[in-house]
Amino acid sequence: MRRTTPLLALPILFASALAFAADGHSRSAAEVQSSRYGRLDGKHFTAEVEMQIERDGRREDRRLLVWRDDEGGSHERILARFVAPADLKDFGLLFLENENRPNDYFVHQPELARVRRVSESVASQDIYGVDLDFLGFGVAQSVRCEATGVEHSDFEGRPAYRLTERALDSNQRFDERVTWIDATSFVPVRTEHRRGGKPMLIAQVRRLETIQGVATPMESVFERPAAAERVTMIVRRIDYETPIARDFFSTLALIKR
Repeated sequence: MRRTTPLLALPILFASALAFAADGHSRSAAEVQSSRYGRLDGKHFTAEVEMQIERDGRREDRRLLVWRDDEGGSHERILARFVAPADLKDFGLLFLENENRPNDYFVHQPELARVRRVSESVASQDIYGVDLDFLGFGVAQSVRCEATGVEHSDFEGRPAYRLTERALDSNQRFDERVTWIDATSFVPVRTEHRRGGKPMLIAQVRRLETIQGVATPMESVFERPAAAERVTMIVRRIDYETPIARDFFSTLALIKR
């Protein structure tokens, strides 16, 4: 967060007050959490994404296609297929959100010519470069969380909510998540995954644009401090309007090229 003197902070505080008062009431932590996860309800997209992965003094470039839908806001579905590099070409991942039972994850391994079901921890391994949540542009809730607190804040001069959540399920990624959420669009512009008080993953939106009427993170940076790893995710193309067939999010679609 940027530190300012009280005098310089006045314009930011005034803008924040206007944004927070726009809907006529102060939002609770649960309301902010609901607005964050519901911001793409009823929407779908097809996107072309690039990843630049820097670790151990080396850089890897990856390209993939991502499709996302949510069946009216209750069952999010994400399908991702790698286009490059050659050793990951046609490697695919399918995420299906389920109600009242664990979510489903499937991977397609072209060298084995088969699709297999995997655990959430396997699906989130760094072969994908970033947490699956962010392939849905910060919408997927693959770990159930309880909202424990919210406060008015700002992020790089933009009015924001600072939301704190506690993981309800034991997992290897985080036990606490702190997110700065844009007060107008409810896009998570900075997210910190923490375990035992230590940052495990820091995600930050570097470029936010409105595409076809939808606020979209077009460039984001992810850092894993313990692994000295940095990933830049750039959305090269995105389409919220072209329909996606209802049966597209299936294991069969993972196999098709």
